Amino acid sequence: MFWITKAAIPHMPPGSAIINTSSVNAYEPSANLLDYALTKAGIANFTKGSRSR
Repeated sequence: MFWITKAAIPHMPPGSAIINTSSVNAYEPSANLLDYALTKAGIANFTKGSRSR
């Protein structure tokens, strides 16, 4: 996700945005969907850590 985001930025016009989608499993993981929940939590944390200031 980091690399695709980094690659997209030079092609984006000013004022554009990248929208990442996650799932409730990022915050309330289901035991039988652990790998899915882990990736969604990673997306949510990447997005929070990457916000422009």
